[in-house]
Amino acid sequence: MEKDGPIIITNPPRPWWPGDPRVEKFMPPVRDAITRYIKWPSPEFTDIYNRAYEAVYNAILESSQDKQAETYKPLEIRIDTPRPSKKRRRRK
Repeated sequence: MEKDGPIIITNPPRPWWPGDPRVEKFMPPVRDAITRYIKWPSPEFTDIYNRAYEAVYNAILESSQDKQAETYKPLEIRIDTPRPSKKRRRRK
């Protein structure tokens, strides 16, 4: 197989991927608390931070699902067949 030219990587791996903005606003205090006790960068820091991120993310999802369930409660529609009044029944 011949090489036609250099291989171009169009989607290179990144050291950090942007996260969910709903979660990101809660993470600076978590990061600060972890760095008080664990050196950064380290595998320990990354593991604890990632587990905290997942917990916040899951809490937000659960909360939004609860709100959505409240918003979209099943609507029960009951349609009764009208009955003729007693006067109409007598006319027959």
